Amino acid sequence: MVDYLFIASKFNHYAGPNNHLLDLSNFLYTKSGKQLVLLTHSGVEESAFSREVQFPTLKNLQRPPNVIGNVQGIRRAVQKFSPRRVFVNSDVNLAFQTFFATHARLLAGYNIFQLDAKFSLDRSLVKMLYHNLLTFQHRLGPKVLVKKILAHTNLQKKIYIRVGIKSDKIAVVPHCVSLERLHGALKDGGKREDNAVPTIIFVGRLVKHKGIMELLEVYEQITRETEAHLLIVGSGPLEGRVNEMKRRIERENAKAGISHVTRSVPPELIHLINSADIVAVPSYHEMFGLVVLEAMALKKAVLATCFGGVTEVVTNDVDGILANPLNTVKFRSRLEELISDRSERVRLGDAAYQTVKNKYDVAVVAPKFARFLDSS
Repeated sequence: MVDYLFIASKFNHYAGPNNHLLDLSNFLYTKSGKQLVLLTHSGVEESAFSREVQFPTLKNLQRPPNVIGNVQGIRRAVQKFSPRRVFVNSDVNLAFQTFFATHARLLAGYNIFQLDAKFSLDRSLVKMLYHNLLTFQHRLGPKVLVKKILAHTNLQKKIYIRVGIKSDKIAVVPHCVSLERLHGALKDGGKREDNAVPTIIFVGRLVKHKGIMELLEVYEQITRETEAHLLIVGSGPLEGRVNEMKRRIERENAKAGISHVTRSVPPELIHLINSADIVAVPSYHEMFGLVVLEAMALKKAVLATCFGGVTEVVTNDVDGILANPLNTVKFRSRLEELISDRSERVRLGDAAYQTVKNKYDVAVVAPKFARFLDSS
């Protein structure tokens, strides 16, 4: 018999430099004495990720459409381990498969349901049917599957309530980082010399709502007079436009210098964030903003969107700066302040680290997660 059976989709790689389920499971298994097993899909693991896993995993789930096989696999795991609690993380297909295997409502993780999913008409009949089946699951799931569900912000809780999940079924437990693992990946413990020229980093998908074009517009204006570097980490549909604008800015602004890394995996990404002076998150909206938390853990000055769950993590002008990325004049002004004022960057970075240590380190969040599981 084990305390917990965790069921997770493709548990073989990091989500950015952090994976909250990895950190939570490691802490509960090694520090809290909880007996747990994680059931996931078969697949090739990132070597950096697999080295960090300190608890038993079972990799015998298959990708869709092997629904019957997965239902049977989940049922066998439940029979073998007799868990006190079964928890499903971040996959609507696995949520339904677990429901069919256990005949019980679920303890559900943060992002199982895409509440903005829409039905579509696709030229490909197969793609259309599969997409609309997923959309149906996302719409139906919150109403029929949930015994209790995690929300990582009060904003997400309000959205869950709006789609019909009762308030007493929702527990707000934030995302976390492992400061020990994060800083352990840096040989120098996170300390480094300042860049001769201030460096701004953007980490995320190159899509419209992440605000990358607004950031480039602001950066172009700043570097007409002030020298600064910009490091972009990510890929996506706007990659062509981003690279075109990068070339134009560097051609016209002698003080500009833009680097673009399309893909990076930990611990490499940790070093890239640590190499910067300022972390910019100009999204139109963020449900939580995990990169904000990771940057704060590395004592970086954060300039983030004032929309969404980020506002529950960052206190404006205390441990970071919040600004409207669509108001490029204001966003530019706040970014210029950080570029020109090293002492302000240090102040914000130090305060940000204390915020993470006090509220978001895995040692603080894991007991809350365990209470969610045990009280259900």
